[in-house]
Amino acid sequence: PAPTPAPTTPLPTTMPATTAQPATSTPAQEDLLPLTPFSFQANTSTDLAFSASGGMTATMTGLSATECQADLDQEEVLAGLLLVKAKYSGGCYNTLAYSNANYEVDSGMVADTFPAYRVHPAQHYADRFVAGGTEIYYRFPEKRDYIVYALEDGHLVQIAQVLAEEVTAGEFVKTGVFVHSLLVARAYVFLPAETAVPAPAARTLSSEEATECDTSNMEGAALGDVALLTAARDGKCWTGGQYNSRDYLVESGMLSGGSSGGSRPAYRIHPAADPSKKWDHSKTHMYLRVPQPWEQSITVWQVLDSGDATEVATLVPGTSSTPVVEGGFVNTGIRVNEFTSPAVFTFVAGGTLLSTWTPLSATADGAYLAGGEGFHVTARRFRLAGEPRPRPFLPGSDWSFGPDTHAAGYSTPKKFFPTERSDGREGVIWQDQETFMVHATWLSLDMATAETQTVYAGIDSHLVAVAFSGNDELMMLLVGRGEKSSEGLPVKVVKVACMSGETLATKVLDTSTAGLAVAHFSSPGASMAWHSQEGVVGVVLARKMQNGHQGARAFVLDASSLEILSDFQTASHSFANSMILASDGSFISLDLGDNYPRGILVTRFDASSKSSFRPYAVKTRHATSPKESGEGNETYAEISHPEVTYYKWSNDNYVYTELGHAGVVEVDDGLLVFFSGEQPALDNSAVGGPLNAARNVGFVKIGKDLSAHEVLSPGAIETGGFYNFGGRWSPQEHRGINYLTNFSSVETSASRLKTAALGEGKILLYWEVWGPKAYKYTQLMLVDSDGQGSSPWTLDYATISTPVQLPIQDDLFVRRGRAVAYTGAPDGVLVRYELQAE
Repeated sequence: PAPTPAPTTPLPTTMPATTAQPATSTPAQEDLLPLTPFSFQANTSTDLAFSASGGMTATMTGLSATECQADLDQEEVLAGLLLVKAKYSGGCYNTLAYSNANYEVDSGMVADTFPAYRVHPAQHYADRFVAGGTEIYYRFPEKRDYIVYALEDGHLVQIAQVLAEEVTAGEFVKTGVFVHSLLVARAYVFLPAETAVPAPAARTLSSEEATECDTSNMEGAALGDVALLTAARDGKCWTGGQYNSRDYLVESGMLSGGSSGGSRPAYRIHPAADPSKKWDHSKTHMYLRVPQPWEQSITVWQVLDSGDATEVATLVPGTSSTPVVEGGFVNTGIRVNEFTSPAVFTFVAGGTLLSTWTPLSATADGAYLAGGEGFHVTARRFRLAGEPRPRPFLPGSDWSFGPDTHAAGYSTPKKFFPTERSDGREGVIWQDQETFMVHATWLSLDMATAETQTVYAGIDSHLVAVAFSGNDELMMLLVGRGEKSSEGLPVKVVKVACMSGETLATKVLDTSTAGLAVAHFSSPGASMAWHSQEGVVGVVLARKMQNGHQGARAFVLDASSLEILSDFQTASHSFANSMILASDGSFISLDLGDNYPRGILVTRFDASSKSSFRPYAVKTRHATSPKESGEGNETYAEISHPEVTYYKWSNDNYVYTELGHAGVVEVDDGLLVFFSGEQPALDNSAVGGPLNAARNVGFVKIGKDLSAHEVLSPGAIETGGFYNFGGRWSPQEHRGINYLTNFSSVETSASRLKTAALGEGKILLYWEVWGPKAYKYTQLMLVDSDGQGSSPWTLDYATISTPVQLPIQDDLFVRRGRAVAYTGAPDGVLVRYELQAE
């Protein structure tokens, strides 16, 4: 019967725990070395050959001796070899009707060293069918363990084992080797088990030499310490090629490279040369020979095409998931039938890490990743201690939405908040993505180790923003994770001492309709800045309100009492936000609004005043059906076309734009507002999905007095507008918009734009180039206070291409004239990137 296909499961990954140690000294980026890639070199071996020179030759019918005879007929013996007709259903059908017969057999030598017998295919095929088969019996000279080898592709490959208890010296005994189905001549060698034979450098393993249903011939299924077995499924091992894949080239070799140098044995496994005709109901599992006794865990590492290495499985002795089968082999859980390209594996005992990164301590490593055209990118990785291992945010998997996805338009809160303490130690505040506890990780002065303290042990809230006083205090804004509440969802402010991690104050804010009106968490999160001289903190918070609407609210907190001094609505809806502390002590925030207003809203505020300006507007997708009542029933003829008829009303939540973070940079004579947007920005006909044209990095320079609505950058005036939800026309205009990139296809868009004011009029820009849904590469650019500068530079990796990806709303942190960013990596790793622009 045809089996039912089943889905595959991912491989497990692990990383051993380590403990940080303190260190002191001054770090130097220039001391970090490029990544050292791993390289696999296949072993080579000399092909062995069979020589019949001087040997004997005989034609054996294979019919005279049968397993039904008490004493085997030895009329057709050639030296120590006899062909015997096997039993079938209790009888021995040694007739031409039920037997392949007439085998030419010659004796000789393999490699002029090992006595051998070559058996040719039968010259007569059974008239009806083969009942039983023809087996080799061999006369061993001593009572000991023997191995039977076959000469395959120039190498001796073990195909059977005969134990001493089965041997009677000088008498013929079963070997378990059958010859009736031979298609080509095959040479066999019978040797004592301890005899050393030349090991093959490569073999094609069918995966059927042994199966999980019959592991008696593990050596025949192996090359060195690796074996491939057809897996059991539904109580059966599906062989024959219909429901399993076969014929995998396996090469042995040596793996060199990595930061520790040296070399180690490795194997390269190629995809199946004979894929299943239907589907892989029985998978093909890779097995590994483990030491006996087996006492240490073994980690399976895979070497990637880039030259990097990653853990793909950990085998633990004495567990039910890793039983040892014949020959000392255990299942790695790796399914080689799923390979689409060759894969290289090596095996490490005792938890030793393989790495292309230079060790900085027992818990950290680092590398110089990329450089060129005045830019340098380095990284340091810190393995976080604790069980279960802490889980920082991973931008490549936790929130990996591309510009052409619905979710991307709603963003996600900031994830990492870097700072520096008065003792010179850099640190970062971050939230565990599984426990929701908030941690502060502080780096040693030499950035070779790190220690982590929990600064909020609750598991009830989303961390949405953090601000720092500059005097070793931090303030966290946390929004409850609970269900929508008409009474108001808990939003709290927690003030913490950076040195000790001690909580200094906590305040639950008024989130009722009379206060901040927070009924539910909203994914754009919040932004905060602390004006320590005035003792106030500015906040802009996106939230869902009790009336069902979403919007952002800005407010000012007293840093001592944590009381709200003033608050007001900014944008609705607000799908992204950013904030800086201005040189005059006010707060400047950005919202990305979809209606009130539609575009980028810049707001300057303090406890007693506010002003705002929308310097950039965005296009609008209009409705494709008329409203049931009121205005909006008319056709919007100017943008309608034969395929789509638009009407004069809209409710478009897409804004076709991403804010920079920080999205505003203050310079001596104005404010630079950075974003990534589609062109032309106000063309209402160029809509249809989240992404409709390439998004390019743009900016507009505006005056510091937002009430003047002054644009300082050159550029044409662009006008447009849209019919709002009520069907009324909302005019739009912006000018002075400049673009720094020239992507022309939706296959390449600028995303995750970030800014860093490095000083001396230098502004570093970072962005990632994405296709509609997937990351492609990262670029940097340096501009001046007028937004003018160099051409974009694509990260030119020194050795291994290691994608640099950051959370979409995180800000860069400037320290000693360089930009710093943090992110997470699998298995409890915190990554610190440093970006330098000369």
